Amino acid sequence: MEILNGFRYRFDSELAMMWGQKIAIVAAIIVITWFIAKMAKWAIARLVNKVSLLQRVDGSGDSIGASLGKFVSLLIWLFGIIAVLQQLNLTNVIEPLQTLLNNIAGTVPNIIGAGAIFFVGLIIARIFKQLAETALKAVDLDRWAAKVGVSEATGSSQLASTVSTVLFAVTIIPFAIAALQALGISAISDPASQMLRMIFEAIPLVLGAAILLAIAFFIARWIGGLIETILPNLGFDRAVQSIGLLPATIAPSRVIAMVVITALMMFAGIAATRMLNFPELSA
Repeated sequence: MEILNGFRYRFDSELAMMWGQKIAIVAAIIVITWFIAKMAKWAIARLVNKVSLLQRVDGSGDSIGASLGKFVSLLIWLFGIIAVLQQLNLTNVIEPLQTLLNNIAGTVPNIIGAGAIFFVGLIIARIFKQLAETALKAVDLDRWAAKVGVSEATGSSQLASTVSTVLFAVTIIPFAIAALQALGISAISDPASQMLRMIFEAIPLVLGAAILLAIAFFIARWIGGLIETILPNLGFDRAVQSIGLLPATIAPSRVIAMVVITALMMFAGIAATRMLNFPELSA
């Protein structure tokens, strides 16, 4: 009986020592994981926030650097949890976590590559935009556009800014497509790439339609001016006003000019919609 009690005491002490060591190792892992996650979160947030292009706030109110820091911190905690579970021999819980981490580890390089491609494209597109806007403002494009009536036709007095914005979009879209392809997630990249290609192919058509409408506006306004000049000299306004078809405050030649301008712009609008390949709108 004494031998059995001694064996039980030795067994209990060894089991307690084993679990004590495990608890100590688990506590050490938790402390080390907390420290590494805290330092990584602080370092990444500080480094990212130094980049001027990334000094923005996301939907939750945090900066982009803070959001990335939280992501890396949670990733480190996942590794720490797996290490804790390994010490506790909880293999059934470890397997799904390891699968999750393997999937993340396989995706992270693609995400980094896609982000790097888009970041480079963003910088190049912004440089092109600033160069174009500076050059167009140097030649005073807005003033010349206002003189020839482009601002009136387009409804915008900031033509230089509009042109530079279009150039920015044309430059950034190919980089966005390349970034989506580098992401390697076909369920996301394929539809998004197709949409961006459609936008990229539509930009020249939209510009062509806009130029067509602008030319038609100049021609229609010129013809309208001729009508308003010629008809009153032929006595058209006096004849119509003598009949009493229109109030005396309204010039009949002006009405005819507006009808002609409207008709010409409608024809130009039909041609523009055909250029855009919108048969339903053209019809």
